[in-house]
Amino acid sequence: MPLSMFSPLFRFAGAFLFAGVMATVFFITPLSAHAATASVTATPSELFTGGEITVTWSSSGAFKCVGSGFSTGDKTSGTAKVTATGSGTKTFSVSCYDDSPKCSLSLEKSFTDDAPGRNTCSGSNATVFYSPSGSCYPKYARCQASSGRYPNYTKSFYQCLGSCSIASKSASVVVKNPPPPPNPTVKLSLSPSVVKEGNSVLLSWEATRATTCRGTGFSTGGSIKDSVSVTPSGNTTYSITCDSEVHSSTPGTWRYVGQDITDLWCTSRPGYSNFYTNNQCSSSNPEGQSCTGSDLCAVNNWQTKGGGPSGNQQYCNLVSDLYRCDGGSAPNQVTDSVTVTYNRAPNAPTITGPIMGTAGRSYSFSFRATDPDGDQVRYRIDWDNNGTVDQVLPSAGYVPSNTLRSASRSWPAPGTYTFRALTQDNNGAQSEWRSHTITVSSTGPACSDGIDNDGDGLIDYPSDPGCSSGIAGTEAPQCNDGIDNDGDGLIDAADYGCSAESDGSEAPNPQCSDGIDNNGNGKIDYPADPACSSSRDGNEEALPSASITLEADPALAPENASASLVWSAANVEENSCTLSGTNGDSWNLSGASGTKTTSPLVEETIFTLSCTDLNEDPVATSVTVKLLPSFEEI
Repeated sequence: MPLSMFSPLFRFAGAFLFAGVMATVFFITPLSAHAATASVTATPSELFTGGEITVTWSSSGAFKCVGSGFSTGDKTSGTAKVTATGSGTKTFSVSCYDDSPKCSLSLEKSFTDDAPGRNTCSGSNATVFYSPSGSCYPKYARCQASSGRYPNYTKSFYQCLGSCSIASKSASVVVKNPPPPPNPTVKLSLSPSVVKEGNSVLLSWEATRATTCRGTGFSTGGSIKDSVSVTPSGNTTYSITCDSEVHSSTPGTWRYVGQDITDLWCTSRPGYSNFYTNNQCSSSNPEGQSCTGSDLCAVNNWQTKGGGPSGNQQYCNLVSDLYRCDGGSAPNQVTDSVTVTYNRAPNAPTITGPIMGTAGRSYSFSFRATDPDGDQVRYRIDWDNNGTVDQVLPSAGYVPSNTLRSASRSWPAPGTYTFRALTQDNNGAQSEWRSHTITVSSTGPACSDGIDNDGDGLIDYPSDPGCSSGIAGTEAPQCNDGIDNDGDGLIDAADYGCSAESDGSEAPNPQCSDGIDNNGNGKIDYPADPACSSSRDGNEEALPSASITLEADPALAPENASASLVWSAANVEENSCTLSGTNGDSWNLSGASGTKTTSPLVEETIFTLSCTDLNEDPVATSVTVKLLPSFEEI
């Protein structure tokens, strides 16, 4: 190898040896190489896509550092910011080249050409080359020099004989897809949940991640959070529907959606950045891989497309294969509903007990009431008639509607005493007060005082049939004593509970005047319930259900032909049935069955049989007569 191909230091050492100076040998060697060191960190160690990663690097004994996954700008230390795109582990590497002595270039080949090629060496025709930075190139690095004029350009290619040590380090971060955004919510509440007749309730609602809300049964004004007062007229369900601002929340997979090509000079490549380079996919082929949301990512490839106009640039394309996450969507709407219970007041209690008594003796009184909503009830008693409730039956909880409860009371001194009671249901509604009066004397009641009080020649219980017991206050039977014994506002023979003047009790009233829907048809007592013949009717029995039929013969008729309608009706009110068709035919019917002939039919016709059942409710059935298709000879 020619001496000129060695560095000046080596050439100097060789000349010294050739001169034969051997007494003291000095080996002049290249300056000691300083091995490069490098370090790199990437923070944070975990983050979501779209977040920012800070890459920090430093080195010693190096003249430049090159980054992978980020750009160092050939600086030996610094900080770079990188946007996290795609999920997975992201690795950032830095390679730092040491600052060892200059290295020489060896001519590799030289030839004549008619185009000057781009000069990359510092000299145009030198066989010894020192790098502009004063530091070595990596071994086998090449450069090109051109000289001459058209058409005799000489192109020379040189190869570096030296090599640099390289220090490399890497750091990794984990990029995760952000968790799915929480679904929208809406909560509708009311206060109170049970409203007394005529009162109002407060409806309140609050939605999250929603844009607007609509109410059913009330107006929201589009607000996602507010309250409004409403006054129901019965059991009412209120609902709310809110539109969501959340659309992508469930996992999906990447799918290919197209390609985009960006033209630019290759010299722009190292620092080039656009939407796609900042949203790179986590792998070179993400098709079918899991993802979250509806983000877009790209797989980028560079393509060289020939020389640029200045002669030292190349024309490139950035080819981006685009993928979109087909993650599912959160509900676009959310709903909620509440039901307010409309609470009607219970009926006032019926109070049954003696109306006469003896001072100091205890007497039993019974209380019974019904609730129109079927709620459970209890009885609140004001024994002193002073506005203060002294006793509650039962003492804890409630009993079913129409349940009898009893309590005892005594009065220490003669006098006339009035007490009262009301009914309260388990939803807090209360009835009007109902009063009862008892006259207390110092002597015993008429049925144990030794006197023929009613002048029938019979004295006291059990001799006098008018006495139900020894403590009864009158010897006359209840149905002939001039007293409203059962508190229903009717006395003696006028009381529906009395069958005769000798009847010893005004209670109970027969079913057709007891205020109860005994047969469950929604109608109570005479005359509202057709099952009752009078107020004294003791059987509010359920009436048989109506049975009506209607048939057409034929059910498929030729055009302009008539059909026969055969009908029957049982358990309906007399002369309550009619038969009519959509073609205008109409008949009032009598009897239990019969046949009617239609007018000529020109189109499909529906015939309806309508009657009133024994409970005075409407019943109906229908039949359709269709027409045969017509044909025309041709």
